[in-house]
Amino acid sequence: MHLSSPMGIYYNFADGNPSRAVPSAAQAWIASQYRDAAQARYIRGQLSLLLDEGKGKMNGERWFPLTLLWLPPAPPDSTPLPLAAAYQGEQSMALFRTNWSNDAAWLAIKGGTPAASHGHMDVGSFVFDAHGQRWFHDLGSEDYNHPGYFGKARWTYYRLQNRSHNTLEINGQLQNPDSKPCPLTQSSLKGNPFAASFDLSDAYQGSAAKVIRSARFDKNSGTTRIEDTITEPAGEIIWRALTDAQITIDGPTATLRKAGKQILVRRLSPEGTWTIGKTTPPQKIEKQNEKFRALVLTIPKSPKVSISVEIKP
Repeated sequence: MHLSSPMGIYYNFADGNPSRAVPSAAQAWIASQYRDAAQARYIRGQLSLLLDEGKGKMNGERWFPLTLLWLPPAPPDSTPLPLAAAYQGEQSMALFRTNWSNDAAWLAIKGGTPAASHGHMDVGSFVFDAHGQRWFHDLGSEDYNHPGYFGKARWTYYRLQNRSHNTLEINGQLQNPDSKPCPLTQSSLKGNPFAASFDLSDAYQGSAAKVIRSARFDKNSGTTRIEDTITEPAGEIIWRALTDAQITIDGPTATLRKAGKQILVRRLSPEGTWTIGKTTPPQKIEKQNEKFRALVLTIPKSPKVSISVEIKP
């Protein structure tokens, strides 16, 4: 439930693609079996939304009859779901939202490791939704049939590298493909702001001595701060986030616009220069990512680098 965005799109990472959240028969059974009012309310709401939208969205769901058979009754309890969640494990992550409406602001951010099954070099990456739009994206998988996709050529494909994810590139190097799972080290899921910190150091082995990425999320406004502390980087640092919005840069502030909406992305730390980068892969056989561009912040090397970027819906 927490990994489904206000737009009803899953938080995709690794080889996952940004697909529509569809209530499963398993979810319906669990909600009925355990009389989980929050999950029952969520499933019924998502199902109603899909049926209202029509367009055959349930046609490919072969277990849909069982979803209906096990559909939990509407609960009398109207207690809302929590607005924040955090999870440990091989792919640690935190998820924050302002509310459970379709146009809420929502942040999903992860630690993890490229060494996981179907893993990408997406350690530290995030996605961000607001105003009924996705502003920062994970591109998803490349074609599984490409030579060496699950072998020696895996990290030559752009969509699998940290250069195509909303995270850091240090000294022009890729993340460590054999990294241990980078953990969620701290989280605050109550009060305001919500917060989470991840130790990404193992993913940047050979690029920096220590890398900590933290996120703070105002639960009222959705204003988000992504903060990085990099100790002894081997070279300049690239802060990168991919978007399909139009970008205008004015000094420390970048304005992103799409579908009549906008958000502001502001550099709060003193160092760094915004530019707009391409998302074109090195090989023609790869997906060309035509509608995407990269918002790039370049920070020079120093013994200790602190980066703070504010995303304001």
